[in-house]
Amino acid sequence: MKPKITVLMATARDDYTLSGMPKTHIFDLPLETLRRQTFRDFEFIIVDSLYEKRKNYFQKIEAPFSIKHIPPKSSPWIDKGLCHIANDWNTAIIHAEGELLVRMDDWTKPATFSTEIYEENNVLFSDFDTEYLSKIWSWYKNKRWAVSLSLYYQGVPAENVPSLYLKHYTKLFGDKPNGETLDRKLKVLDIIYQKTKIMDYRYSMLKGTQATNIEPGAFAGLSAVPLEPLLDVNGIDELFDGCKTLEDTDLGYRLDFAGYHNKFVMDEKLVVIEYQTTGITPHTLYSAAFKSNVGLALMNFNWKRWRANTELLTKEQIDYVRKETVERVGQFTKERQKLFDFWLHHQPNFNLKEMRKKLDVER
Repeated sequence: MKPKITVLMATARDDYTLSGMPKTHIFDLPLETLRRQTFRDFEFIIVDSLYEKRKNYFQKIEAPFSIKHIPPKSSPWIDKGLCHIANDWNTAIIHAEGELLVRMDDWTKPATFSTEIYEENNVLFSDFDTEYLSKIWSWYKNKRWAVSLSLYYQGVPAENVPSLYLKHYTKLFGDKPNGETLDRKLKVLDIIYQKTKIMDYRYSMLKGTQATNIEPGAFAGLSAVPLEPLLDVNGIDELFDGCKTLEDTDLGYRLDFAGYHNKFVMDEKLVVIEYQTTGITPHTLYSAAFKSNVGLALMNFNWKRWRANTELLTKEQIDYVRKETVERVGQFTKERQKLFDFWLHHQPNFNLKEMRKKLDVER
């Protein structure tokens, strides 16, 4: 039988890159998270840019769920040594068997917040959320696609975040602050956040409610989307590859353009902690600033290009992205122009449904 959920993870990180956690392998947090889930009807797919280096890793791993550890499908950016995030997510979509796809990252852990903090490898944790997949599936059965909120455990906060603890303590603890109780809980928050701000700007969208529908532009990060809508829009737009960011936000808009309206829901009980890492090592891949992904996302939005990876850009669309790149990144240097031309000559053109059919035949 096919699983109800496919949990997807793409990674390009070396084995031990979690800051302050030298004995924790990059796969440990997601594996431990999934082992603890009360919802059991799922598979786990890892698309690994370092697959050749550690292709035997999961042979020694015991887990009560199916694990598929695979390399990314072919991409012109792999040979260039540049990032290929959209390509990797599309690889996972090709291999997914669940009806609902849930994204997970290698430096995150779904968590519950309480004053029950314990120590492990000299790092303080909050409890694992054992109901994480169950909550996401419940939203799906109510025709909503859940989006998780993110918090930093350790590191520098993002810009434009909402105000610090006092604004959000009720969302985490559910009662009003007073005296000794407030002092105790703020100390716990200091431990969790390492005196940094809440990272996720989307907290402000809750507006005092437990859950709320959100606009497509706030669709990003760890989220759930059914397989069929992803196939309808032909996956993640691989025009974003070569540079980082916004491929997920772009997907949110394209799903909306394709007719999937008012689907995204943010639930304050779906929270993941993001652990600081030493980053993706240069020998794995770089992100080159040869185009503006903001400009690319705006172009897709303005032209309402909801189906990705099927049509070549028109001259007008290319000129739009070029203009946005100059304004947002800078004038075209010789190297930037060379990569921009490479990008134009390697525009993606494929059909995920057909690629899935071919894989089914091969199985």
